[in-house]
Amino acid sequence: MFKPTLICSLFMLISHSLVSQYSLPNGDMEEWIIYPFSTGYYEEPGGGIWTTANRAVLLNPSIFKITTFKTKDAHLGNYAARIVTDIADMPGPNDIIQTGTLAIGYFDELALPPTNLKDGMPFTGRPDRFKVWYKYLSVNGDSCTMYAILYKWNNFLHKRDTIGYAGLTDNVTVSGYTLLDLPFTYFSVEEPDTLSIIFASSAAGDLFLGQVGSTLYIDDISLEWYIPPEIQSQPQSWLVCPGDMVSFEITASGTLPITYQWQKDEINIPDAINPSYVIEHVVPENQGSYRCIISNIVGMDTSDVAGLTVQTEIATIYAGSDATICQGYAYQIKDATASN
Repeated sequence: MFKPTLICSLFMLISHSLVSQYSLPNGDMEEWIIYPFSTGYYEEPGGGIWTTANRAVLLNPSIFKITTFKTKDAHLGNYAARIVTDIADMPGPNDIIQTGTLAIGYFDELALPPTNLKDGMPFTGRPDRFKVWYKYLSVNGDSCTMYAILYKWNNFLHKRDTIGYAGLTDNVTVSGYTLLDLPFTYFSVEEPDTLSIIFASSAAGDLFLGQVGSTLYIDDISLEWYIPPEIQSQPQSWLVCPGDMVSFEITASGTLPITYQWQKDEINIPDAINPSYVIEHVVPENQGSYRCIISNIVGMDTSDVAGLTVQTEIATIYAGSDATICQGYAYQIKDATASN
């Protein structure tokens, strides 16, 4: 199956339902890197930002298991990540749960959970949504977790402050790929400096809790910004005769849905809520100033004012001029030199 290339750009405009989308490096899980160890190899997603708990096999491959795999069972394209919960065969009677984890950052195989994951990458911006395609096999009511956190380093307290969060912890089995589309909740107006994203097949894996066989599939990870509405083409003014038809029209861009409200002389026109406003048969009372106000979830924009003039009075027309002549009305026609 072909997967369109996701452009790693902070501002990728998509059709007229404009959003700004940041596709994380290798967020489509198409690139994988092989890492050999003493008795075999494991794979991790490429892209320079991803890490997994697979590094635990470097300590002792007879005890620790590979828990994140490249799989051809993908949402789009060739590959996705398959993350599973397993058992670490510890010496003695007490084996421990080994939770599969995929994250931005670096795993330190010499440290114990939760300090073994050094999560995060440099990042600035305040995205509106966290998106990922996933499916999940829950064993005995086990829960997976998927979340994105935006941090900012606090120089005074020497710790990371949480700026924004979007995430889900759920024990529902999802048998087919489903889009997880979550809004960020922000706790501060500060600009973050770090992005952390973590996926785990057992949500309590850092406490060595979970169910063997719980499996989480991850593909096509991205962040999204809403785009304020913007009017791209303005309405035109009209000089018409009674009974003529006129149409005021605009085009707009921005994150959908966009709402439209036409006004005459700055007063809302009932039911005039489309990109165009048509008057089928103009009457003198229609004369005035028209504009359209558009809005979406993050902003609004107002069009230029377009005038509608209805020609009803006796008018002076200079010969050779481009004039509107209405049937049934009287006009004075003068030589063009008479205007000087």
